Amino acid sequence: MRIVPRVLSAAIAAALISTPALAAELTGTLKKIKDSGTI
Repeated sequence: MRIVPRVLSAAIAAALISTPALAAELTGTLKKIKDSGTI
């Protein structure tokens, strides 16, 4: 039963690390909203 927390911790860490790598660069309307700070 000690393996489960380690596997769960590793899965959460991998998800948090990989999320920024999958984020795409904003374009179009979303970029305009981010740049101006208003919707």
